[in-house]
Amino acid sequence: MKTFGQYEEARRIAIVKDLLKKEPKGGDDRHGMQFETVHEYCGRYNHYRDLQRCNRTWWGYSLHQMHRLGFFSKTAVEAFILTHYYNGQSEYELTRGEKGGFSRKVNRIWDRIENISRTRRNGQLPGVYQIACGGYYDTAVLGFVIATDKDHAVQLGTTLFGGWAGDREIRSEYKDYPQADAIQKAAAVLQAGLDRDLQKEKQRHADSVKKIEDQIKSAQMATLIAMDCAEDIGAA
Repeated sequence: MKTFGQYEEARRIAIVKDLLKKEPKGGDDRHGMQFETVHEYCGRYNHYRDLQRCNRTWWGYSLHQMHRLGFFSKTAVEAFILTHYYNGQSEYELTRGEKGGFSRKVNRIWDRIENISRTRRNGQLPGVYQIACGGYYDTAVLGFVIATDKDHAVQLGTTLFGGWAGDREIRSEYKDYPQADAIQKAAAVLQAGLDRDLQKEKQRHADSVKKIEDQIKSAQMATLIAMDCAEDIGAA
């Protein structure tokens, strides 16, 4: 599997500009692309209106291109539009007219690509996957793999980390693009966390040992005092 990351900024800007058009030119999936205008109820505005539809899931772009575009949430789209169309201002700094234009741009883009969020959440993208086992209250992160999708990640995770999972179920979760530096970064963060946990456990163990030693000393002292008292009583 080839490694790749997010598109460079110029490529992202070009795709966004195209998707903002009523009828985008599209990318790798543009062959046979068709548009139609339908008059139907719009939940956003609570009334019937003419809506543009396309016979391609990603409006002429491939899943791979949408993945590399890097918009996995509406918030990410908002941040991009503010940066490149409104000089990085916050939404609260925009004028009333600018807010209207901002909302239209964000809604058009997100309406056309929002399925990428579900695709990512369902583990249907190639990338770095976190391998974990256990339930909600005893989850243990075992490591990371580069895989084509979540099922492939579970297969790799079972092979690589199954010995540490025991009889607990192994599962996977998408974390990043399929790049060597991404998996190294994720592994480094995991290692740092484990090191901290180890130091805490060592300190907790040392504190427990000291507490027991103090209890032993106290018990010994109490025994000596009791023996002295008993001798004093006997002497009396």
